[in-house]
Amino acid sequence: MSARTRHLREIGLPVTTLQLLLSHNLITAKDVLVLSSLDLMELLDVTYTQAEQLLLHVAMQTAPAYSTALQLHTTLHHHSVKVLTGLPGLDKALRIGLSPGAITELVGPAGVGKSQMCYGLALQVALPRSLGGLEAMLMYIDTEGKFSSQRLMEMAATRLAAAMASSAHTASQRAYEGLVESVLNRVLVMKPASPEMLQAQLEGLKQEVAHRDLKLVLLDSVAALLRSDYGSTGGSSAAATAAAARGELL
Repeated sequence: MSARTRHLREIGLPVTTLQLLLSHNLITAKDVLVLSSLDLMELLDVTYTQAEQLLLHVAMQTAPAYSTALQLHTTLHHHSVKVLTGLPGLDKALRIGLSPGAITELVGPAGVGKSQMCYGLALQVALPRSLGGLEAMLMYIDTEGKFSSQRLMEMAATRLAAAMASSAHTASQRAYEGLVESVLNRVLVMKPASPEMLQAQLEGLKQEVAHRDLKLVLLDSVAALLRSDYGSTGGSSAAATAAAARGELL
């Protein structure tokens, strides 16, 4: 989510000012910043000085923070690790895996293997570094209620066994089971039951990414909840419009 689309609740406005803005259907920082001081003065019935101060506060809260050259270099190095798909041909086509900080969409008919690919990507992130993974946390958002921890565990066990065999790495049965458990512990799973829950979780995700240093967020899938939401409108054009608006926002 860009700074301009941040909800006004997130930028430290006084409660009375926030309520006044929301009552006029000004929801995001962008809604405020596209208006002039005169527009806000007339719309909110405030003084010109108050309107200017409001615009300045919203702009300062959403403007990008400055960074030193060293900070930029460190950040670039920290996020330069790409997530491999585990398929050499696809990784080559993607120029060595998925690019960090980018959205990659998997498209295809039902049963083609999109969820299977998500499991594989999850393992590439969660596997220990000594076995070719990133040894990092990730978030798996399951909107279809079909996430299988058993399937992921089986894939992790198979991948660990193959990686250990190819690297001549040996471990006791207890240590092997511990490795499988550590991989699964790095996969955080969310199961939103409605588009509204999904939207709320996505809005709070940036804090989770920073707090847990998540290297990957998987959404499987964005269409599932929207299909059910649109299908439950009962033919109402207003409800259908609202469902379409939620889909566009997501």
